[in-house]
Amino acid sequence: MKELSDLELAKILINPKRNKILDLTKNEALTVKELAKKLNEKPSRLYYHVKKLEEYGLLEVAGEKQVGNLIEKSYRRNNDIDTNVMLNEKMMSESKSELMKELKNTVYTGLSLLEKELEENKQLNQYQHHVELSISYHHMTGEEWLHTHHHLFHQLGGNNRELPSKVKEALKEEDRFKRGKYVFVLLSYKIEDEE
Repeated sequence: MKELSDLELAKILINPKRNKILDLTKNEALTVKELAKKLNEKPSRLYYHVKKLEEYGLLEVAGEKQVGNLIEKSYRRNNDIDTNVMLNEKMMSESKSELMKELKNTVYTGLSLLEKELEENKQLNQYQHHVELSISYHHMTGEEWLHTHHHLFHQLGGNNRELPSKVKEALKEEDRFKRGKYVFVLLSYKIEDEE
């Protein structure tokens, strides 16, 4: 098993298909064939993702059984590893193009679902697709912005309660207490709705 860095974990977890695999194996062990059936995918399109998740210790082999001449493995998510990642400047600069491609794909998928929802749903009181976009503008200092962002991340399941000192230090002294207008954009959608 490889040791995880936040950058490696981010590259693995930004991929929606891998997130689906982790979600499905959280409470039960599944074979690649069973995962494929639940995800409406061909097994051949999942082997790479399963192997990558296993390589980094996010999936563990829960069992093996003989099927003809082959050994079929079932996999379970390793719930001991925190899968919440906060991207920082170092991670972004080390693998900018790859991370940006995955991030754009994730955001684009959500915006496409939102557009589809608005086009298809003439009665806005009932969801066809689980997608929400919230935008909020606030006047605050740089330090208040950092604390608010970190607090929101924690509320969504991030484990780290305290704002790391290195994050605080990323702000220039004059920006820590200078007021400005900040925008918070929260885009959420059900991954299964993207198909």
